[in-house]
Amino acid sequence: MTEPLRKRSHLDQALLTLGVTLVMAETLVMIHGDDPLAVGAPPGLDGSVPVLGAAYPTYRLVLIGIGAVLAVVVYLVVERTALGALVRATVADRDMVAALGVDNRLIRVGVFAVGSMLAAVAGVLGGPVHGARPGLDSTVLILALVVVVIGGLGSVRGALLGALVIGQIDSLGRTLLPDGASFIVLGALALVLVLRPQGLFGGTAGVRS
Repeated sequence: MTEPLRKRSHLDQALLTLGVTLVMAETLVMIHGDDPLAVGAPPGLDGSVPVLGAAYPTYRLVLIGIGAVLAVVVYLVVERTALGALVRATVADRDMVAALGVDNRLIRVGVFAVGSMLAAVAGVLGGPVHGARPGLDSTVLILALVVVVIGGLGSVRGALLGALVIGQIDSLGRTLLPDGASFIVLGALALVLVLRPQGLFGGTAGVRS
């Protein structure tokens, strides 16, 4: 599906897949309806534990831990392994990688498959927190796109930092200005695009030999 856009920017490919997702979501609503589904936490993780004198859901703590582990694993694989260097080299100059005898199409398909797997894991783990309802995917995907753009395309460090920044901005916005939380997030995106169009870490990640 994204093959015709492979010579264009990653943002174009992301927007294409986002559009396809919106169409698929609306199709599912037409077929199955738009009633939200509640998803409970697994047995044993549906309680709470004291954190700094306040009760905090156990499942959310486990979710934070799993997310941190996955983030570290992805960072180490992409930034510290030969496979990660090959992936980054394919992003930087796929023609040169192909000249070395590497099937860059296989690399792209593999990266897409791993990304899809991580998205599936996130969806399953996030079910007890957000439930399952039509439109949830759009909210998550738009926030993810904002995170990637702010962090810098092609930078794992940037994505992690962007996620932390946007998470804090979104949480504070919902607390202080519930009706305008989304505008605050988009305002942060606009500010970064004006001051640093390549993102916080965009253009700084090189390919290590």
